[in-house]
Amino acid sequence: MLVKRALAIASAAATGLLAGGNLDRLSVQLPAFKRIGAQAWADYSRNADLSANGLALYPLEGIAAAALTIATAATTRKKSASIAAAFATIGLTLTIKAAPNILRLRNLSDDEVELRRAYDGFRFWSTIRGAFQIAAFFASLASL
Repeated sequence: MLVKRALAIASAAATGLLAGGNLDRLSVQLPAFKRIGAQAWADYSRNADLSANGLALYPLEGIAAAALTIATAATTRKKSASIAAAFATIGLTLTIKAAPNILRLRNLSDDEVELRRAYDGFRFWSTIRGAFQIAAFFASLASL
């Protein structure tokens, strides 16, 4: 029983961190970058998301949140835990669509059209991915 509870708490904490980051990115950062331009987004992303810290933290955070929600669902019969695991897994899977848009900034020139295309693709897929990851947090809370 204690292991199940600890997993549920860890799942809620991990999905909460991920949800908070998504909420900030989707409601504050990406709209600001839309106003100030794709070049500013590219400059920031090259120095934040594509830095050693970003490349280590973001995948770890997404994978850990999904793994903990799956482990929680596997150890409990609560429907909300299974829903959280499904949402977290879908969110992590959608990274396959979002990530290439930001990863290509490493080799992309500063051409405004190409940067805008990368930004638009990243924003589109990040919005969908973020919605699932935020929903995973609420489902994780419900499984407590």
